[in-house]
Amino acid sequence: MPIVTVVVAALGAATAHAQVDYAHYMESVQVVVDEDLGEVSAEVVLQSTNTDDVMLPESLERDLRENGRIIAIIFTDTEGCILGVGDEACVIINMARVPEETNIILVQDGARELADEFIPRLNEMFGVQARFHSVFVHHNDEQNAALGVPGIVAGYNTVSVTYTMPQRGAQQFLEMLVSGMLAPRIADGGGFVHAARALAAQENATVTFVAVPGTSDTLMMLKASRSENRAFGGTADPLEIVGVDAVEPSARFDDGFYPLNSLIRVAVASKGGLAVAGAEAAIIPVVDGAPADVTAAGWFFDPAEGTLIRGTYLMGGDGLARVGETSVSLQRPAAAGPGPDEPPQDATPAASAEGPIIIGIIVAAGIGAAAFYLKGYRRQP
Repeated sequence: MPIVTVVVAALGAATAHAQVDYAHYMESVQVVVDEDLGEVSAEVVLQSTNTDDVMLPESLERDLRENGRIIAIIFTDTEGCILGVGDEACVIINMARVPEETNIILVQDGARELADEFIPRLNEMFGVQARFHSVFVHHNDEQNAALGVPGIVAGYNTVSVTYTMPQRGAQQFLEMLVSGMLAPRIADGGGFVHAARALAAQENATVTFVAVPGTSDTLMMLKASRSENRAFGGTADPLEIVGVDAVEPSARFDDGFYPLNSLIRVAVASKGGLAVAGAEAAIIPVVDGAPADVTAAGWFFDPAEGTLIRGTYLMGGDGLARVGETSVSLQRPAAAGPGPDEPPQDATPAASAEGPIIIGIIVAAGIGAAAFYLKGYRRQP
């Protein structure tokens, strides 16, 4: 796999440089806290755009990209993965509508004809026998929220052709995908795969695989997820919420220093506004939206105050994060704004109008993840 060299530039009175490695494979623990709704969601996301990491057959990956109409392939055990599906897992082939399909019959027939070309190869790849269930035309973006996927995957004016199979339980489902889809150096490499297993073992956990073809490559993402009702008491520790004592980078990264490829992230939404009060680990200064030093261990926040706080934990040279060390504390800003039942005067659009699932998409490792991680950085020629 090619390695991209990244130069970290901290803008200010002095400019510091640190050279680190960057790979296509990325792993993250991600937690979203909605104080107002009393909800907490947790995800462990494993993703790559390289078929050496996530073993999508190259011929299938190429055909998905070159088709031009396929938007995404989704394989999930999420309950109610599409309208009319109950206790079953789904393979969903999402595609764009085309102008020549002028009525619902043409839309359904055309979509199924295309999907039926791909489902035998997808069944073989996943090791299942999913059978046709239905064709669903999306007239809004609600399904993105239900599946926790980026907005283009099952958005307005797209069509989902759904095939179903019996449920296997989140743990078994995850193991099937880890062993069948991830390269051995990742599947057997510890790291965040261990955290995904711990999360999948919990009650009401779900597992989803998404492949999103692009113009030159395909984003492939495997994630374990879980949501629960939990009051926010002013502190959040992502590792405690996921249910692991510690996490370390995958053995995939043993050949270099990849501080931006294994991340712990948290987002806290509150209509009343919050501010970071402190953390057990160091807080890394942020310059122009980027951490001043990615070689250090600790949290950086962007922003650190407001109705939606986002924090990212870097493991630094030690390459290990322990529960407790990843805890952060938040409090009302000194100049407290309106209470939770009153509309905030300076609410950002992301936090004032969007629910926890949409906020989850904001912080989810997805289509724009690399751009966020590398915000403020530039690649050497």
